[in-house]
Amino acid sequence: PISIIAGLLGGYRLSTILLTYLLVIVFALVLGLASLCLSMLGEKTSGGILVLALLLLYPMLMLGFAFMESPFPGLGAASILPAIFGLYGFHEWGKMTAPLFFGFRVSYVFLSLFLYCTFGAWFVLVLRRNLKKELEEIRLLSRWQALAFAAYVNLLLYSFLDFGAKQKIAPPDVATIALVVNAGILLLVGLATLTPHEQLKMWWRRRAAGQAHYFSSDGLPWPWLVLTAVGAYLIMVVAALALHRSAPFSAWPWKAAALELLTLTVYIVRDILFLQFCNLTRMKRPVLKGFLYLTLYYTAAGITAGVMGMGSDLRGRQFLSLLTPYTALDWQNLAVTGWVYAGLVIQVAVIAYILSAVSKRLSRPALVPAHSD
Repeated sequence: PISIIAGLLGGYRLSTILLTYLLVIVFALVLGLASLCLSMLGEKTSGGILVLALLLLYPMLMLGFAFMESPFPGLGAASILPAIFGLYGFHEWGKMTAPLFFGFRVSYVFLSLFLYCTFGAWFVLVLRRNLKKELEEIRLLSRWQALAFAAYVNLLLYSFLDFGAKQKIAPPDVATIALVVNAGILLLVGLATLTPHEQLKMWWRRRAAGQAHYFSSDGLPWPWLVLTAVGAYLIMVVAALALHRSAPFSAWPWKAAALELLTLTVYIVRDILFLQFCNLTRMKRPVLKGFLYLTLYYTAAGITAGVMGMGSDLRGRQFLSLLTPYTALDWQNLAVTGWVYAGLVIQVAVIAYILSAVSKRLSRPALVPAHSD
């Protein structure tokens, strides 16, 4: 009440003050929902979860400024500060050009509320699905929900694209940004769709009996990762058609984008299948330990490539192309293209080996304790 009275005495409209309160409350609610989702993934609630949630607060507030003059100014609505500064006309904020949203100019207040409400709805969906489940049975989203989330993020990205922004951008650069974003989306979808051990074993038995297929909700996650990647590429095509007045359809690097997305998908499928295999072992916290193993692998590959590249930068890049997707976003460099293809062949072989190992694990007969007479 004191703030409201002070604002009114300062000459601000009541609607401006109430919108400020609404933004702050919605932001706090979304941060609280994110914290609940994080705490749900831990064996017990601890102070570390609170610290992690607080660490998320700073980038959520500050990153908005980095995007306001970018080719994606609408992403600035991820912070409430552009909306609040625009409401009160602080310095030049009140004169900022309204960001684009599906071709229409809208205010940061509307965009911030839209983003917080929609992302908050996703957090609520995750909580409703998993609050009463044991830790090992948690799956953040169903397979179709994960696909819908991937489509939602892709549509948001293109809806904010503004070819007339201060920082000019060309379609090849947009495609590169979209591919980097989709690499993160694919990883999140893979993690969200990892199948618990018992459910995967039941699916394996049903599939062997002809009662289930690879796109079952309890099957392996790799078919859904492929669907997610195909959906991301189709959304890029639709976005390019919708934006043809700002950028010609022919200006988009369709072949390069398809090859780059294929490369990223193959590596992420390999990593997710490795995590799924870890989930079939008797390790404690198998997914976390599998993630640490993958981190060790990429770190070792990077260090080795750095050592090999001391005499020749090209040699280091060629080595990275064999073992990591790092050079997937540099298909224009013909000196490493062949090595990228060779790396894809190696990764497909690794995927086949992991699938064979998963098959052997799932085919093991259940151990039944013997009854004593």
